[in-house]
Amino acid sequence: MKNLSVIIIASLAFSFLTGCQLQKRVKAVITGQPDLRLSAIAQYVQQDGSRYLTRQQYDIYASPKAMIVASYEPVGDIILTLQNAQADVFAGKPKRRFDKQIYDLITNPQIAQAILELQLVSMQGTKPTGAPTENETINFDGRLYELVYITDSMKLYKNKSTGMINLVISTTNNTGNLVFYGYNYQTIVQQKNLYASKIDIYSYPTSLDKKLIAQIEFFN
Repeated sequence: MKNLSVIIIASLAFSFLTGCQLQKRVKAVITGQPDLRLSAIAQYVQQDGSRYLTRQQYDIYASPKAMIVASYEPVGDIILTLQNAQADVFAGKPKRRFDKQIYDLITNPQIAQAILELQLVSMQGTKPTGAPTENETINFDGRLYELVYITDSMKLYKNKSTGMINLVISTTNNTGNLVFYGYNYQTIVQQKNLYASKIDIYSYPTSLDKKLIAQIEFFN
């Protein structure tokens, strides 16, 4: 098991020099290299239907299971850390007002946990634990999926036609389920492992109603 320690250092120093940019107030110091490092362009759907685009980086660790997500925002960097299903968010003092809905999506621990599960299950030799106690089959966009794993309040489903585990449902969202669909799988550079290069995220209050709330495109 890889020894991983995540230390968050919050800098409290302010810069009073005219014309100088504020320094980053949060740094993540990691012992060891991530098993998978992905750059990403995330699109978050706003209330009026427009999309907010942002640049992100994902550092993913298989054992112990952990992830660091850095979002590079005009208002200042936002860092989310996730380890042992516990999430923390660190951000500098906003340089200007930031949309609360977008901030909540960027820092949503359920979204981070599901992305972590979906990417880890794609990697060779990395599988979640917690076999289901009963059979469950669902229809998602005309494709049949069967429940294969339950872990950390997430349900992971396998496409019955392809055998790919590429659907995750979070059942802990207050406003209904969140559904994560991974596709366009790519080979990790210099490895034989795969990762989902796109993940669509839906709010899914009922089986007959779903709404796209975010789409993330990953690059290795």
